[in-house]
Amino acid sequence: MIPTTLWIVLFFTAALIFAYVLFFADRGERALVQAMLMGTVVSVIASMLLLVFALDHPFHRGIGGLRPEAMQRTLRVIDEELAAGDVHVVIPCDAEGIAT
Repeated sequence: MIPTTLWIVLFFTAALIFAYVLFFADRGERALVQAMLMGTVVSVIASMLLLVFALDHPFHRGIGGLRPEAMQRTLRVIDEELAAGDVHVVIPCDAEGIAT
């Protein structure tokens, strides 16, 4: 989980970088050049904030979301290895995760 204070710092830093890039504005340069400078910086900042948001919410459908298949496969491998080694494990909770 990403704490709220980190989100505040990330957005504050993004705003500072945006304001800093505004100081590079030059009337002698064409608007397209200035737009490219601002656009690239804003695009990088926005994509990094979206990445942090995606890492903060990993369980979702779609691209980059974690699905239960990997955990199910891991549990199946563990069960197979325990059966092969004739090891008996007492699980301290029921199927709902409630301690017994």
